Amino acid sequence: MFKKIIFLAVLVLFPCPVAQSEQATCQDVYQIYQECHKGGQAVGMDGCQYLIEALGPRLLGEGDLSGFSAALSTAICKAGCEDGAQKKMRMSLPAFRKEFCGQSLK
Repeated sequence: MFKKIIFLAVLVLFPCPVAQSEQATCQDVYQIYQECHKGGQAVGMDGCQYLIEALGPRLLGEGDLSGFSAALSTAICKAGCEDGAQKKMRMSLPAFRKEFCGQSLK
C-alpha cells in the first residue's frame, strides 16, 4: 500500500502543468484530476488522505507557483483521488470544465 502511495505522489508531484505556467488551461488542470483519479483507484481513501497531506506543502514550496495555484492543484487532486477511491466514474472534460473551470480558465 505504501509503495502505491509513493508512486501516486511521484506522478502528481512531478512537473505539474499548473506549476509550469501562469496561464494554465482547463485541460491542464483536468490532467491533474485524471492522474489523481487513477491514483485514487489504486490507493483508496486512506492513500488519498496521505497524498493530499503531502501535496499541499510540496506545491506551496514551488517558487513559480502562487498560493492560489497550489490550493487549486491540491483541491483538484483531492477531488480526483476521492472520486477514484470511491469507484466513481472519471468526470468528463465538459463536466469538469463546468464544475471547476467556469470562466476563469480557457
